[in-house]
Amino acid sequence: MTGLASERRSMEVLRGGVETTVQDYPGRLGYWDIGIPPSGPLDDYSLRLANVLVGNAPGEAALEAAESLPNLPARELNSLEKAVNATRRRLRSSWK
Repeated sequence: MTGLASERRSMEVLRGGVETTVQDYPGRLGYWDIGIPPSGPLDDYSLRLANVLVGNAPGEAALEAAESLPNLPARELNSLEKAVNATRRRLRSSWK
């Protein structure tokens, strides 16, 4: 996997929620030949919206919680509250 750039960033997760994964958009395209499926977020619009709301590029990696939210320290929650609320509203409205 030569040619892949990485940047050191971190987020502390005290306890992951049920079914919490790290996803990016559009996923890891072009690696089926070495056994890596593209994956990506379940709701790519909400992932991109959440990233923009916290000042990231739309396709940056994010935590995707399918069942329950992870337990994060307060310093992490301050920057995520707006994004979580916006994407949760979108998800709830799509279930109706």
